Amino acid sequence: MSDEVITINSDELRAVGDLLLKKVSDPGRRKDAFTELGVLLKSMAQTAFKKGSSPEGEEWPELAESTIEGRAQSRARRRAKETGTRTRDYKGSRIPTGGAKPLRDSGALAKSLLVVADDSSAELYTSVPYAKYHQAPTKRGRPPRRPFIPEAQTAAEAAERVFGKYADNIVKDL
Repeated sequence: MSDEVITINSDELRAVGDLLLKKVSDPGRRKDAFTELGVLLKSMAQTAFKKGSSPEGEEWPELAESTIEGRAQSRARRRAKETGTRTRDYKGSRIPTGGAKPLRDSGALAKSLLVVADDSSAELYTSVPYAKYHQAPTKRGRPPRRPFIPEAQTAAEAAERVFGKYADNIVKDL
């Protein structure tokens, strides 16, 4: 399965990165700064999963009743297969914590986030192919938009904080 990349294209974010590249000549320090930025963006995404809202605070839509019912059916079938018993009526079966929360059925998407950074960029990857449809859904609006990667403005503000700290440390080192 290939990695999915959700790219934040922003002149603002690019300008902040370019400024760091000009001010910090040591590639090791630049890589540290970009790694810290990537880790911060990943942390913001993981917090979005926990809160059920975008990093900007936009609440995610609730799950459709049909999705909740489908999850209960799936769990009942899985339980029956594991125990070697017949599938019982799934209606009224208890859905484990997280089962009725958006983007938390198995937790695969939240667990799949990976940061890759070098001395000129930081990227947040996922190997889950459906991630991009929640970040920016199809024209039909299905699945509903449940963004978990910070938007360009939020990412640029995070970059300014991280890179500003590195620039301050360079001044102190002079």
